[in-house]
Amino acid sequence: MNKKFKTYIVHFEILEERKKNLEAAFKSKDFEYEFITLYDRRNLQTKIIKKFDHIEQKFIANFMSHIEIYRIISESSDEYGLVLEDDSIPHKKFIKNVYSYLNKLPQEFDLFYISPGKGNFHIPYSKRRPLKKVYKKENNATSWGGHGASRYADAYFISNKCATVLYEEFKSCETKIDTTIDWWKNQMIDKFNLNVYWAEPTIIETNVYETSF
Repeated sequence: MNKKFKTYIVHFEILEERKKNLEAAFKSKDFEYEFITLYDRRNLQTKIIKKFDHIEQKFIANFMSHIEIYRIISESSDEYGLVLEDDSIPHKKFIKNVYSYLNKLPQEFDLFYISPGKGNFHIPYSKRRPLKKVYKKENNATSWGGHGASRYADAYFISNKCATVLYEEFKSCETKIDTTIDWWKNQMIDKFNLNVYWAEPTIIETNVYETSF
């Protein structure tokens, strides 16, 4: 799986430094990327807010930005795409290694997490193997990996098939959503028995700023 891919970046427009840093990271590199700014916490439509229950608007905007990315990927001819939040910077380690990691990723994957997330989740040393970089994550809770297979929402590849499933599930959902995008993905992973993989060593640094909005 070493085809070129497009990167979609969840971005809050007032954080101009983050955009500049991401543009610099991708500069002169053969990577296509797009900033997703459609959903702004400062002016969310009422009909969007009503889909959620007891969730701050900053988290709603973040959630909807991921959903928008799923829509775009599902309607594209791409096999998969990379989702980044704007506090996840693709430095040299990413540029150098991403295609070798994708080459080791099974074609039937749904989600592939390439950062440790804000929880700093890692495959335990006892489970790592020499030269192995891609690990299947069981969907149940583990002491070292949170409450399921999700590794937060900072940096992950998603297949077209999975993006379609998640987008359609969100569209058809008639009950209010009372959680953030990373917890919701855990619910979807469990509901649809998704194939989830984790990169180890990770190749994206995340939460690189003092504050996370």
